[in-house]
Amino acid sequence: QQKAALAASSAKDGLAKAGAGLGGIGALAMSPVKLAQFAGLFMLGFMLISLSLSFLPLLPINPAKFALLFALGSLTMLGSVAFLRGPQAFFAIALQRDKMPFTVCYGVGLLGTFWATLIARSYPFTGVFAFMQAVGLLYFLASFVPGGKSVLNFFGRLSGRAARAVFRSGTGK
Repeated sequence: QQKAALAASSAKDGLAKAGAGLGGIGALAMSPVKLAQFAGLFMLGFMLISLSLSFLPLLPINPAKFALLFALGSLTMLGSVAFLRGPQAFFAIALQRDKMPFTVCYGVGLLGTFWATLIARSYPFTGVFAFMQAVGLLYFLASFVPGGKSVLNFFGRLSGRAARAVFRSGTGK
C-alpha cells in the first residue's frame, strides 16, 4: 500500500510539472506583447555581451570595461527569462536541484567578476570569474531548451580534445 501511495504521489508530481510547463507555453501564446518584451530584453543583454567582447583585448589594461559590460549583459539576459516566467517562478526554477550547480557557478562568477574588477583590479581573476559566469549562464539558459545541455556537453568535450591535441603538438609529444 505504501508503494502504491508513493507511485501515486510521484505520478501526481510529474503531472503537476507537465501541467505547469504547458501552462507556461499557453501563457506565451496568449501574450505576444510579453514575448516581444522578453525578446527585446534578451537581445539587449546579447548586445551588451557582444559589446563587452570588443573590450576583451584591453583586459590586461582595463578589465573594468569588459567585466562590467559582460556582467550587465548576462544579468539582462537572465532578467529577461525572469520577466518571461515571473520572478517567483524563475527563482523557484533556479533553485531546483538539477539547476543548482549552474546557479552557484553563475553567482560565484558574477560576484567574483565584480570583486576582481572593482576591488582586486586583477585581470587574471577577472578572466577566470568571467569564464565561470559565462559557463554558468550558458548551461543555465541551455537547461531551458530541450537537448541544450547535451549539445553544450558535446561541444565542451570536443573543445577539450582540441585543446589537448594543441597542447600535445606544442610540447612535441
